[in-house]
Amino acid sequence: MPEDISLKQRAVRGVQWKSSSTAITGALHLVQIAVLARILSPRDFGLIAVVTVVTGLVQRFSDLGIGNAIIQQKDPTKGQLSSLYWLMVAAGAVGTFIAASATFLIRGAYGPSDLSGLILLYAPGIVISSLGYQSSVLLQKGLKFKRLAFIEISSASVGVGASIISALSGQGVYSFVWGYLSSSFVYSALAVYIGRQWLPSLHFSRKDISPFISFGLYQTGEKAADYLLSNMDKLLIGKLLGAEALGFYSVAFQLAVKPLTLITPVITGVSFPVFAMMQGDNARLKSAFLKVVEVLSLLNFPVYLGMLTVAKPLIEVIFGAGWAQSVPLFQIIVLFGFFIGINEPIGGLLLAKGRAALSFRLNLLYIPIYAGAVLIGSNWGIKGVCWGMVVAATALTQPVEFWL
Repeated sequence: MPEDISLKQRAVRGVQWKSSSTAITGALHLVQIAVLARILSPRDFGLIAVVTVVTGLVQRFSDLGIGNAIIQQKDPTKGQLSSLYWLMVAAGAVGTFIAASATFLIRGAYGPSDLSGLILLYAPGIVISSLGYQSSVLLQKGLKFKRLAFIEISSASVGVGASIISALSGQGVYSFVWGYLSSSFVYSALAVYIGRQWLPSLHFSRKDISPFISFGLYQTGEKAADYLLSNMDKLLIGKLLGAEALGFYSVAFQLAVKPLTLITPVITGVSFPVFAMMQGDNARLKSAFLKVVEVLSLLNFPVYLGMLTVAKPLIEVIFGAGWAQSVPLFQIIVLFGFFIGINEPIGGLLLAKGRAALSFRLNLLYIPIYAGAVLIGSNWGIKGVCWGMVVAATALTQPVEFWL
């Protein structure tokens, strides 16, 4: 019983700090979009949406799933952590090279544009992020969310400030790049400094990393598949309907899924390490999982209902009258966001039980379904794409929940 109470108290404190951090960084991000939407064009937002999808996908592979493997593993040794650190840094460097090389494929798929230059500038952020990634993972594993909150808020503040100053000085779409690179550098530097109780030694052994690789590779595939699933719509819209349509969609989508980025990560970010601590006790794990689903549903539903009701004034106040075309898209995507939010805790549960392979296979199943929904919906324009996403999410939620 004392162990349950202690863990519960630490989890509650973690939720408090995580919620504060998420609310503040989410507000900063909203300020960034609102300011840039009044300076940049929908085409600029469409271009950066494609760039972030490409670099983000490469970054998911570069992670190698090691972060969640460290959290899931009970007591990794110092030697294992050092070996894993250098492995992730090397993977980050390779990821930067791959992202930079992808410019040729992008140019072939989308034609001449600013995309190639944007990707080349974005790519170094992958290796920069890898330098502080393991330090932040160890803070999360230890439920030290107060320190993580400081890191997240500080880096987000610098990134948003850099992007707004760049936009005001006439940097155009490249303002997103300077904001991203500034944020990545500050995050890694602070994570290493704050987590300096552990620093890597000049040690690397293949034997040290072998217990993490199987879990990590499946987790890499799962995260990459999940990321591709979450962003495939943007790649297809940019190709089929053009950068301007993607810009209106991207702004509507970012606002519509804001509850998922503000509410859901608070709960799931804390619940995963807590689930991992309970992985050997199915009764406690079941009770905790059902509680998380209940809390998320009670929080998300009224928020989405309110957003649906005030869609038009919300868009006009935040982004300006020039983004009126995003209003109907926003109203449709809100429905999609609610169904997706219900499913979010499943990933943490599967990973806590070491079922990364199952999570990976589920995302592979989803990809062709959502791709088909986007392709079919595109015949009716950007609204058709939005409705296709809602139909796919609605059709999948109940069968998958029941089966799991």
